[in-house]
Amino acid sequence: MFAPLAPWIFFFLILLISRASGFSWRESVLAAAVVWGLLLAFITEMLSGFGALSYPTILAAWLLAGGVFAVLYLWLFKGKEGDVVSRGATFRAPLLFVLPTGFIVFVCGLIAFVAPPNNYDSMTYHMGRVVHWIQNHGVQHYSTMIDRQLFMPPWAEFAVTHFYVLSGGDRLANGVQWFSMVGSLVGVSLITKLLGGKEDSQWLAVLVAACLPMGILQSSSTQTDYVVTFWSICLVFNVLRLMDDVERQRPITTHLVLAGSSLGLALLTKPTAYLLAAPFVAWLALSLARSRGVRSVQIIFAILAIAVVINGPHYLRNVEVFGSPLAPRATTAALANLPVIGDSEASSLLRRSASNLIRSIASELATPFYRPNRIVEGVIEKLELFLFHDNDRNEFELSVQQNHEDYAGNPIHFVLLGACGVLVVTKAWNGHLPVSRSYSLALFGAFLAFFLLLHWNVWISRLHIPLFVLGAPLIAIAISGPSLSGVRMWIVGLLVVVSQYALFYNETRPLIGGKSIFVVPRQEQYFRTRTDLFPQYVQAVNLLKGKQCSQIGFLTQDVDSWEYPLWVLFEVESIGNVRIEHLRIASQSARGVVVAGGTSEFTPCGLVAVNMVERPDLITEAGREYFKAWTGKKVAVYEVR
Repeated sequence: MFAPLAPWIFFFLILLISRASGFSWRESVLAAAVVWGLLLAFITEMLSGFGALSYPTILAAWLLAGGVFAVLYLWLFKGKEGDVVSRGATFRAPLLFVLPTGFIVFVCGLIAFVAPPNNYDSMTYHMGRVVHWIQNHGVQHYSTMIDRQLFMPPWAEFAVTHFYVLSGGDRLANGVQWFSMVGSLVGVSLITKLLGGKEDSQWLAVLVAACLPMGILQSSSTQTDYVVTFWSICLVFNVLRLMDDVERQRPITTHLVLAGSSLGLALLTKPTAYLLAAPFVAWLALSLARSRGVRSVQIIFAILAIAVVINGPHYLRNVEVFGSPLAPRATTAALANLPVIGDSEASSLLRRSASNLIRSIASELATPFYRPNRIVEGVIEKLELFLFHDNDRNEFELSVQQNHEDYAGNPIHFVLLGACGVLVVTKAWNGHLPVSRSYSLALFGAFLAFFLLLHWNVWISRLHIPLFVLGAPLIAIAISGPSLSGVRMWIVGLLVVVSQYALFYNETRPLIGGKSIFVVPRQEQYFRTRTDLFPQYVQAVNLLKGKQCSQIGFLTQDVDSWEYPLWVLFEVESIGNVRIEHLRIASQSARGVVVAGGTSEFTPCGLVAVNMVERPDLITEAGREYFKAWTGKKVAVYEVR
């Protein structure tokens, strides 16, 4: 059990070095996390380059890094007078804010550790890419029908891969999001401080962020929205510190490197980071231009260059297979409005953008109650009919599953952020908190980028987590003012009470009830959102196990097919006793890089077909004949003749 601790030993050493260098504890947490994230990406890419991504090499890399930095810490600490670690002002903690925040964080962590990964996207590509990387001993692109396993930014899954290998399974997989939540709360308190908030406001901001319903639901999953939120918070914090360094004429190298690294890690985690980062980088550029003139270009260029270098290997892999550093062009067109601009369809762009804005706002107003949701839907229908005169638009519907990590809205936070943002900007225009004014405008720009450029879908609210977490400082500063002292506790009480619904009744990982994570067997929990698939996958795996078949060909025509549960049911831990490869690839990855041990050297003894339109009695693959041994509604098994 020592191996999973190796990365955290390194993190702790970086934390101590940051503290010894003069950073506060909270600043040290963010700085150490950025260095840790960079090293994790470097180790992954380096070992993959040699086809050596495995348990002994990963463990050795972390131990070597820990040893080097332990010596570095002792060297830096030697000769220092006094206790550098304990030096610094204390950060008083009001129990009224700390207790509910601590409770929420603890319960989310408990769920993350006890429950297995079972998010829909995790079953299709988040965890699927992890096991393929481990199987291939590297993160090179491989042949798969599920292209998202390849082109999506990989940092969060890099982290999951390390913990999967070091712990021998997926027990710690959800922890990447949970730790990102904890780090985000630390960052939120620091941003509030830089915006002029006192200690009570800083703790209030932490509580507001912790109570975010979608954040609570996702913090115990293997989604990536809280991970990109954390790196975005690191970016924003270092942007604020960089502007402060320039204004006070202090050295800027440290926060420049940390800002560029944070941006790079955010982009390496999720594409939405491009939209979120743009307004804050633009704000930094304008601020530096006023004080440094043309020289500011060098700073912005350095930040962008660091980010590009960090993402370079992933960009190159995508260009090689898909012809684009980000994603296949068809995917980009399906997710964003940008292709419309290229087609010179300005009117279509405006209609789509306006519709996205209206529907995205409405999605955040969703509640667990049928009647209020129907009212909102009716308003949206009439508004769109009035604006677009189009009766054939896709029907807008709000899910009552507001305890689901794919659908939950954040109505209280949305209303609070809108109202408090106006209050902060108004106060800033009157000569108070000028930094908050610019921060509010940058965040508003990010909201517009998300709401206007991303095509609306029923899952859109899950992408908004970083917007609301970054908005928590504005809410805290606004309601901490004396004019709102009478309603502050009512707002806090409302946030805490409403958050318990998402905390205890998580649809995919419920804490209590007959379907609790403490009641339902772990294997069944993987299929929480697709219970109909569980008996079919069990039957398919048991049939192949009975034949002692460990070389499995995976056939599918659906890019949303569940692959990872097959690995789970085969009880794969070391990823070696069973091998699973995609066959009959009809996607761009068919021309992907064939790594050592790739499909060219693969001879399956059985096939598992999932979501196939046709399931003939006989399939011929690589000159071998496979007959249909069993078929269910969605799954079929073929054995070699």
